[in-house]
Amino acid sequence: SETVQLHRCFSLYLPEHAAQPPTLAAMLRAFFQPTSVDFRCEKCASPCARRTFSFRTLPRILILHIKRFRADASKLAAEILCADALD
Repeated sequence: SETVQLHRCFSLYLPEHAAQPPTLAAMLRAFFQPTSVDFRCEKCASPCARRTFSFRTLPRILILHIKRFRADASKLAAEILCADALD
């Protein structure tokens, strides 16, 4: 089934051990990749589901929150490369 939710704020994970500085575009691609989640479907009783995010329409304002802190509260200090425009 499909559930539609309105979001304008997205939390992006900053890669910890990247060989090169991560790009904003790569972080967005990773965010929008399908992921498996534990969820019991009411129709077929399947114990897992696949979650995907997509835009139906682009918001006028998009807020990107970059998660720079580890679970132990230490900060990741990586540079993030940002292009002038995103595809």
